[in-house]
Amino acid sequence: MSDLELLECIKKKDSKAFGILYSRYHRIFFGWVQSRTSDWDVASDLMQEFWTAVWLKPDEIQPDNEGSAKNYLKRNVTLRVLRHFHKLCNKAEITNDALASEQLESLTYSHVAEDLNVKEIHQIIDRLLQAMPIITRRIYELRYLESRSIKETAEMLSISEGTVRNGTSAALRSIRKELTLLYGISEPDKLKALLPLLIFLLDQ
Repeated sequence: MSDLELLECIKKKDSKAFGILYSRYHRIFFGWVQSRTSDWDVASDLMQEFWTAVWLKPDEIQPDNEGSAKNYLKRNVTLRVLRHFHKLCNKAEITNDALASEQLESLTYSHVAEDLNVKEIHQIIDRLLQAMPIITRRIYELRYLESRSIKETAEMLSISEGTVRNGTSAALRSIRKELTLLYGISEPDKLKALLPLLIFLLDQ
C-alpha cells in the first residue's frame, strides 16, 4: 500500500495501517534523530511525539504526487529536532552539562533555517550541484540526500573512500562559500553544523 492509502486508513483509526507506516519509517527517522541529539531518551521522546501526531492528525500530512509521505514526514521530524535545540537554548541549567553545551555550541545557528528563504536555498544548491563534475554530484547525493556512509558510497560508485572524502569536501566547500556570501554565516563550524539540517529540510 502507498503512504497515501495508509493515511486514508489511519484517518479511520486503522491501527494495522498505522503499524505498517510506523514500520516503514521509524528506524530511519529514529536513527537520524538520535545521531543529531546524541541522546537515546531524547530521540525516543521526540519520536513518540511525532508518531502520536501522525495518529491523531493524519489529515495534515501531505503525500507527494506518487503517494509517498516520506519527505513531508522527514521535514516534520527535522523541525521537531530544531525545536528541541531551541528549547535547550532557553534553559540556563544546562550550562554545566558538557554534552548539552557542546551540542548547543555546534548548533547555535540552527534557528537560522527558519529565517532563510527555503526555495531560494534549494535553487542555489541545485544550481551548484549541476555545475559539479558528475562523480562529485553523485557523492554529495549519496552522502547527504540518501545518508549513505563513506564506505557505502565508495562501494556503490566503485571508487576509493579517499575519493569520496575529497568529493564530499569539494561539494560542501562550494555550498559553504555560496551560503556564506549570501547569508553572512561566516563561522565554518556553525555553517557545517547547519548544512545537514538545511539539506534534510530541502530534500523534498
